[in-house]
Amino acid sequence: MKLILQKGHALATVGGPGTGDGQFSNPTKVLVNELTGDLIVADVGNNRIQLLNATGSFMRTLANWTSPSQLLNMQIAYRYGDAYITICLGGTNQVLIYNMTEGKFYCLGICLLI
Repeated sequence: MKLILQKGHALATVGGPGTGDGQFSNPTKVLVNELTGDLIVADVGNNRIQLLNATGSFMRTLANWTSPSQLLNMQIAYRYGDAYITICLGGTNQVLIYNMTEGKFYCLGICLLI
């Protein structure tokens, strides 16, 4: 996976194709933690979200899903400092909070667009 700056120049290459830790199949969303440089990657082809450190090394898989459609329209954001990640899943519109300290997800409810 190549990380590209807005002007189109390659910033870095991390991981590669595959199903292992730190490998990707159709990564569609990447969020960079501005405080730590960590990367959260929606790895749609492998139905999971992976967390990489600032140098691109694998840290952990946050979750595995059964349907890639949940990740295709996913929105992700860091909230409440470094301790929590907010995720809104496409398809089901679930709003989840991932607690980095506990390594657990908490469901906040359903996101409805009106």
